Amino acid sequence: MRDSLRFGDHFRMMVFRVPRRRLEIAESDLRRAMGVPLRCGDGVGALVSNFMSVLASWGGVPPVAPR
Repeated sequence: MRDSLRFGDHFRMMVFRVPRRRLEIAESDLRRAMGVPLRCGDGVGALVSNFMSVLASWGGVPPVAPR
């Protein structure tokens, strides 16, 4: 298969799908960020990895606090 992904080691991947209109950012900025892997040990990846893991554990439906 020509376009298949190959990984040499064990890994975990989370994919988040968000409607473009909800992001409210320029198309050029969005294109630069799409599909960019983040390492969770340093930099921005370390900053957001816990948040993204919790978000993924909710299955796409975050709990709503009572009003």
